[in-house]
Amino acid sequence: MVPRVRLSIFYQFDIFGTKVGGIETFIKGFVKFAPDDFEVELVGLTENREQRKAGLRVESEYGGRPIFYHPVLYARDPNYHARVPLSLKYTLALMRRRVEVTGRILEFHRLEPALAFWTKKNPRGYTCHLNLADLADTHAEAKWKKAPWLYFQLEKRLIRTMDLIYVVNQSGLEFYQERYPKLASRMRFTPTWVDETVFHPLEEHCKKEEAKALRERMGLDQDGALILFAGRFDPQKDPLLLLESFNTLKTLRPRDALLLVGEGELRPRMERYVRDAALQDSVLFLGKMDQPDLAGLMRTADLFALTSGFEGMPMCVLEALGSGLPAVSTKVTGVDRVLRENFSGIIADDRKAGTLARAMALVLDQKEKYTPSNCLAAVEKYQARTVLAPIYQARYELAARTA
Repeated sequence: MVPRVRLSIFYQFDIFGTKVGGIETFIKGFVKFAPDDFEVELVGLTENREQRKAGLRVESEYGGRPIFYHPVLYARDPNYHARVPLSLKYTLALMRRRVEVTGRILEFHRLEPALAFWTKKNPRGYTCHLNLADLADTHAEAKWKKAPWLYFQLEKRLIRTMDLIYVVNQSGLEFYQERYPKLASRMRFTPTWVDETVFHPLEEHCKKEEAKALRERMGLDQDGALILFAGRFDPQKDPLLLLESFNTLKTLRPRDALLLVGEGELRPRMERYVRDAALQDSVLFLGKMDQPDLAGLMRTADLFALTSGFEGMPMCVLEALGSGLPAVSTKVTGVDRVLRENFSGIIADDRKAGTLARAMALVLDQKEKYTPSNCLAAVEKYQARTVLAPIYQARYELAARTA
């Protein structure tokens, strides 16, 4: 049977690699849950030249379904930012490789790669994962923050070529609708989601046994709480604020430990802070993890913490709640949809270390209010299949244009 939807997804990552982030998780989930009559091609990069050669399109498998994988560029470790932006290298590689897209829907998660297909007439969709009004934010990692006016000139030309525009941020959608009123009918909001097949809680007695074994393996105090962070170590996520907040929390709860999952450019500064604050025995750097291992930690920990300067709608918070784990977060877009005090978590009133520390202590001291069942109820509407269903339906509608 000929697939009804032939889709090429363009983003600068290796779906089989180590890149950490919400966009990567979004794309992986989109592929995993795609209907059987979607023929999916991922045009990305390779972190492993031996297994995935740049320029070679191959049949592969991801999430139990067949895909085509077409890396156009090699990047040794995309978790670290090079002097030349990876988005620029990737866009130039697309232009050089001349990827064949006849009869396919083009799906972008950044606008810059669309330059490589400027003259093509394919139906195309764009998913924006941030409020672009945050581009000049001091926590932004994109090189465009040095010249946001230039980005918006590029955006003005490229966004008009998009047939569907999804924004993973309600305020970002409103920003776009106001900026491009003639395109408003093409714009839709989509929340992020939690993959319930991976992120789910343990029975209470199993959690206690797992937590005890984890503390023993890591040499941590059996009476201390386990606080978890997962994400990139970069300015947007502001993990240094998390360390400051945890250091303050230690004056209130000296036995607690902080587990850090991820990698990034700020790791040397974070390690230096841990040494200077004498936190080596209670702060553990666990490196990068795949989803199943991270889900195991979320099922075992006592609290998830997010200290980002800005976000779209952070998937890590939904994943934590889906694992029965309450969260404390800074006031970033989207968390107010799922975090509610005395129920599933707390949104800090400001970005001060003391405020975040008090919020963490409050949740940890009142576990009876922040139960796994409450956390699950908070994300009930945000399960993967529920959120993705209308997005897939929209791709069917686009596919009719290629027939």
